[in-house]
Amino acid sequence: EGPGRSPAPRPRIREEAAPAPASAGAAPAERRDPRSAHQDEWLNAMRRARRDLDVVCLDGEVLRGRIVGFDTYALILECGGVPTLVFKHAIRLLRPGDDGAEG
Repeated sequence: EGPGRSPAPRPRIREEAAPAPASAGAAPAERRDPRSAHQDEWLNAMRRARRDLDVVCLDGEVLRGRIVGFDTYALILECGGVPTLVFKHAIRLLRPGDDGAEG
């Protein structure tokens, strides 16, 4: 507090491996949080199968698209050929879209 004092030191940022880019799907198992393993496996299966999903948002809006990539906080959906970033905290549920297949 005063003209002769230096500013407070900046907090140290832990250096960790960079997170996998969204286009790469889920992080490798050794870096993955075990609590998200089921989520990552399911999202990766849907991404690999190029299956349409219905993404129901908290506000009730339904987006239909294919998962292009995802990370801890967001999904990238291709909706009608347009990449769309959807934050996971805004999602109520995900379900496979009706492909017209009977089941």
